[in-house]
Amino acid sequence: MKTTPYYILWALLALLALPMSAQTEPESSDSSATRHFVHQLMFDYRPGAILHTNDFLRGKNPEVRTMNHDMGYYLKYAFSAPEGSEQARIYHDTYQGIGIGWNEFNPQLGNPVSVFLLQGARIASLSNRLALNYEWNLGLTFGWKPYDEIDNPDNKLIGSRVTAYIGFDLYLRWIASRHVDLNFGLNVTHYSNGNTQFPNLGLNTAALRIGAAYYINRHSPRLLYRHEAMPPVSHDITYDLILYGAWHQRGYYMSDGEAYILPGTYAVAGFNFNPMYRFNHWLKAGLSLDG
Repeated sequence: MKTTPYYILWALLALLALPMSAQTEPESSDSSATRHFVHQLMFDYRPGAILHTNDFLRGKNPEVRTMNHDMGYYLKYAFSAPEGSEQARIYHDTYQGIGIGWNEFNPQLGNPVSVFLLQGARIASLSNRLALNYEWNLGLTFGWKPYDEIDNPDNKLIGSRVTAYIGFDLYLRWIASRHVDLNFGLNVTHYSNGNTQFPNLGLNTAALRIGAAYYINRHSPRLLYRHEAMPPVSHDITYDLILYGAWHQRGYYMSDGEAYILPGTYAVAGFNFNPMYRFNHWLKAGLSLDG
């Protein structure tokens, strides 16, 4: 598994973005705009399966059988811009928040708990009440039964009790009433510690997303801003500076094929400087200087 210090970076950026968004009241020229953010509570049930990426999952384990079992339960809170605001008209149904989830895996993997940041939005309006949405999750997962030379020697997937958690959902959202949405779609998830501790082959899952959301401060029982003209775009250049840091273990293969892990951990640090041109409300692109 490639070392991925960007996990820490993404989490820090998302943590910074959440309070900034929450504290800014979007301006609006629409007299019907409210000044109240729309809040929602979501519950997701995720029956799924483990993707068989190595021999441990395909039967080389104490159960001597293919590992498939994955059952997840997720509770989330999110907020979005006030209805009628300029931000709501530009970024249709965009929401961001926090969540907690519990997964039941096979005994050699454990039943870990995930805490994460989330962000999602509408991709396309299919009718006045039906939309295609996406959502991503980024956080940490605790409570694994990791590799242990004596007690769990076959588990080469998870080498630490805490890993990064990365999830992506593509789902249909149906507005059942002013306060309730029903959601149905697909989820893919990756668990890994980014080589901060060996072994670290990582775990990948795929699942159904079956859920519901309860809304506070939502006034309309239908999708808004489906055919509205967008405010003008300022085609300017912005500059992003990103600093990141992490740690990882290193190893190499001996001439006889045996793997050797170097003792201790090694620091990783770097930066990205990105001038980017704003093409529209949703896309910026440009060059990146990395070090």
